[in-house]
Amino acid sequence: MPSDYAAYELDGFSCKRLPKLENLRAVIFDRDGTLNVSGPAENGGYILELSQLSFIEGVEDTLKDLHGRGVKLFVFTQQNCVSKGLIDEAGVDAVHAEMNARLAPAVISGFYFNTQSGAGEDWSKPGPGMLNAILQAHPELNAKNTLVVGDAVRDAESAAAAGLPFAFVASDQDEKTQKAKKTCLPFFENLPELVRALGASVPYAAYLIEEKSRAALLAAFPPKHPDVVAHHITHKYGAGEADVPAAPQSVKVVGHHADETLEVLVVEIDGAKHQATGEEETRYYHITLSLDRAKGVSPRNANDLLQKLVAEKGEEALRNLPEPLELAVAPRLLVDSGSPPKPSKPPAPTAR
Repeated sequence: MPSDYAAYELDGFSCKRLPKLENLRAVIFDRDGTLNVSGPAENGGYILELSQLSFIEGVEDTLKDLHGRGVKLFVFTQQNCVSKGLIDEAGVDAVHAEMNARLAPAVISGFYFNTQSGAGEDWSKPGPGMLNAILQAHPELNAKNTLVVGDAVRDAESAAAAGLPFAFVASDQDEKTQKAKKTCLPFFENLPELVRALGASVPYAAYLIEEKSRAALLAAFPPKHPDVVAHHITHKYGAGEADVPAAPQSVKVVGHHADETLEVLVVEIDGAKHQATGEEETRYYHITLSLDRAKGVSPRNANDLLQKLVAEKGEEALRNLPEPLELAVAPRLLVDSGSPPKPSKPPAPTAR
């Protein structure tokens, strides 16, 4: 599988590239055969009792890891067992509550399920109804930062119909796995393998905050949350040496914003407020000052806080400090391995 995952098509639907882990905001999973072992054959493969629920190997740890990175988790699942009278909706809800109890402190943010089959029904797979409902409830999610994962072709068709990228994981039902392997879509033997592939190290161009400036920054803005970053200002992801910016004339901290999980400093670089990356969302220059990873957030959520502020109050609200704070930075090509950056003394400048 190529590392950048070429765009693909399924039944005429043009779908997007798989997002890299550092850009991932949400994963929407099929349930049975993807996250949990399918129910007994005599149940038609459905989970009808809590005692029948067990996660596929590697799933629990992977979901907890994704949640710890600030990725929202969702489930969309076809539960025709309800219309067949095998279980009621309250029983399905109980299974989902048990899943979250076993995953704690991680949490699946929403369980969307359809209870009857029908090719013309929007919410019935392969229709896009459940996926569209998630996107409507979470407008920050889109085809560049959201991934759908399942074990059946109808899961992929639902994703294609909603315009979302999709990846197969091997099913505990061999027939589904063999059908999946015959498609041209990305296929992985298990969920941990998929996440490892998405998290391959990505180089990015950034302005590294020099140590004296970092010390001054932390003195001026004592961190509110337990996990302190204050490491760099991202310029461009997926960068090469040619993308490393020139040394700026002026770097100023002009805003300070925080909520119950994140603390962000707004930065202007030579007067510019945001990166010209060509992405659908505006990426404001900022420094993630501190965060609380135990609450399921990561530095990638910092720009979400700023976008929400701008949506509510306008861009002028970003600049809220009476006096800007000057910073000294060094342009660098860094590597994101999926782990939080560790502040260190920047290397000596090299000739360019």
